[in-house]
Amino acid sequence: MQLERRGVGSESMTTPSNREVLIQGAVPGAYAAVIEPLGEAPTFYSFVVDDLTDRIDAPALSELSASSVSRDWLEQFSGSVWSKPVDGFSTTGSQAREMRTASPRGDDDSEAGAGFDDIDDHVDLSSPSGDANKSALVDDSQSALGREDTSAPLQPRRFSIGLSVDTRPMGYGGWRPYVGPWPLAFSNARDRAASINRDTVLENVTSARLYIERDNITLMSSNGDARGMPLPADGARLRLSISIEGLRVERTLVPLFAGGTTVEFALDPSGGLLLDVAPVDLEKQSLSRALSSAVGAEGQGIWSDFTRRTPVAAYISGDIPEDPWTVILAMLCAVRFPSIDEREALQWAPELSRQFAWIPDSHVLLARGLLIGAAPEDRVGAASEALRALSTARRLGAPYFAYSNTLLGDMLTALRDGAPEAEQRTQATKEMGYWSRHLPHQRAAGSSFSWVMSSGARSRGGLDERYSSILAFGSVDASTLTITPVVKPID
Repeated sequence: MQLERRGVGSESMTTPSNREVLIQGAVPGAYAAVIEPLGEAPTFYSFVVDDLTDRIDAPALSELSASSVSRDWLEQFSGSVWSKPVDGFSTTGSQAREMRTASPRGDDDSEAGAGFDDIDDHVDLSSPSGDANKSALVDDSQSALGREDTSAPLQPRRFSIGLSVDTRPMGYGGWRPYVGPWPLAFSNARDRAASINRDTVLENVTSARLYIERDNITLMSSNGDARGMPLPADGARLRLSISIEGLRVERTLVPLFAGGTTVEFALDPSGGLLLDVAPVDLEKQSLSRALSSAVGAEGQGIWSDFTRRTPVAAYISGDIPEDPWTVILAMLCAVRFPSIDEREALQWAPELSRQFAWIPDSHVLLARGLLIGAAPEDRVGAASEALRALSTARRLGAPYFAYSNTLLGDMLTALRDGAPEAEQRTQATKEMGYWSRHLPHQRAAGSSFSWVMSSGARSRGGLDERYSSILAFGSVDASTLTITPVVKPID
């Protein structure tokens, strides 16, 4: 069994014959476990420990296996009744995949790393599928791959943080350094109002937060002209990269939530840094936390409170500032938690994918809505449309949220095994092959999706400035980190 406390690290253990595990000094928090009996497939289980918890009774392995998302999809297509995971526990693949580190590749590996950065310019996104894989396996960090030497004592590691903008949101090769105003601030305070001056060096802290104010961001529009923050429908994409010496180059797309976005950099037991991307707005932040770590009734309660105050339809209809990332958060929570009727939330998925066709997550949610809403006589058509949506999502590149990536893999697996027609199963198998080749490089940054471009001992902690504007640099060891912001004038 592998056990992780969120944001801290993981450990593996062998359960004794009595099938009980004693964990001494357990710290309150959200935990995720991968239970892998000898000779059997792994099973995922998450739970929460609080100050009063002294015992956790996990469901039987047969219950855990039966509740998996993929099993549900397969049973739906074979004619049984749709069901969500059993209430009271969760088996979200995003949590399980977050526990895994990128598999080191050999020095002689010809593929430099997993890239989710560009759409293949030879692929027509209007077609149901394409032979070319959208993920360009190019590491623009110039960091060579190798294997980490885990035997050496942990020394301070240098790191760099960079920001890029997509100048061609629906094209190929558009990532360039961010060149707009410097509307950024680093802080070691949780309260945005307590943020320090932009040019202050954070020394010997245990965590740091980068605040990105959406209203001040300048991006490139679809037409290539620099201007103020374009509407999300224009395809505004911002990418954050961090290069950690001797470990990896990790990237994530920044969801530009109305109200701002925060990226937390926390200490990793390996001597590196863990990322956590979240909205600044506290209500949206609770929704993000629920998606990444809440279970059962807790997650349902957070979702219900949020949608009661602000219906999902308000974001879609434009009654309030456009914020597709919050809509996606709400829809993903509706899918994730067993007691929520996701059909009501997913009724907006077609409009979401129409307005924000450049966001992969919108097509994943569209596919989910098609499959769960299909009547028995419509399953062939629903499977075809869902495959088209999933293929589009896969070729658009990295999703914003880790659970979207999990759903994409789960639905492809179910369609591969249980789609009504042989041709559909073949197509799903092909799509699954494209998607699964990058599994070792997929990570999570809170509820957000992140990916590793390169890993290994020869990564020097720098970023290629042809593709990223350097926001800050610093060093980190097992106990503290130091961040020095790069100061630029505010236009």
